[in-house]
Amino acid sequence: MANRQLFAQWADQVAAWIAEGRTPHLFIHAPDDRHAPFLARQFHDLLGRRVDVGTMPAWPGESDPSEPRQLGLFD
Repeated sequence: MANRQLFAQWADQVAAWIAEGRTPHLFIHAPDDRHAPFLARQFHDLLGRRVDVGTMPAWPGESDPSEPRQLGLFD
């Protein structure tokens, strides 16, 4: 996938920031945002190969797809 090469470059940069003690926040966006959770997991996996970022929790739609709802940005 084309994103993987771009993500690898950003994963290197974000890993460096984490190593410096920073706490970066990322937003994954795509023309069709239904792909954003998959892309976020892909980036998290690449980043996790560089630094310890823990486990990414399930998205609300993944854990209970019967009740989709909009979340607040800073909840």
